[in-house]
Amino acid sequence: MKLHVTVAGREVPVEIEVASGAARAVAGGESFSVSGGKSGVEVIVHGATMRTVLIALPGRPGRDDVVRLQVGGRIVEARVLSERDKLRALAHAPSKKRGLITANSTLPGIIRRILLCPGDPVEEGTPILTLEAMKMENEVRAEARGRIRSVLVEEGQVVNAGDALAEIEAGEDLP
Repeated sequence: MKLHVTVAGREVPVEIEVASGAARAVAGGESFSVSGGKSGVEVIVHGATMRTVLIALPGRPGRDDVVRLQVGGRIVEARVLSERDKLRALAHAPSKKRGLITANSTLPGIIRRILLCPGDPVEEGTPILTLEAMKMENEVRAEARGRIRSVLVEEGQVVNAGDALAEIEAGEDLP
């Protein structure tokens, strides 16, 4: 299992391996023995045992949570994400795009519905229009928050892959 652990602003990928009931953590190219129970986790680093006690785990375990650990008498906050949650966070990260963005067709097809007009505000991910390709309807969505500047196609129009469909004036300050 791969985890992304962030401590003091530094992210360290950690791979947890479990074989024959024994657990090992691999981080920074080094392998560490790990054992644990209800009272804490022991990590063996270069022959020395370091005891870590979980102080608090707010919210939902395994999600975008901050955990407080007691390590060697010191309390440390760490953010722990699974590989899946890390990818999900990246996919849902808000866009910082600004300026004019052109929404292009990714497939050849026919414009079936135009959902927004010039001047309409959009959030990232808002459907702009529907494109029928290979007998399936595909929504073309806004890539950033902003306002529709222009719609460059009409309903029923045939488009090719790469054709410009709409323009968005993107910016954080636009409603």
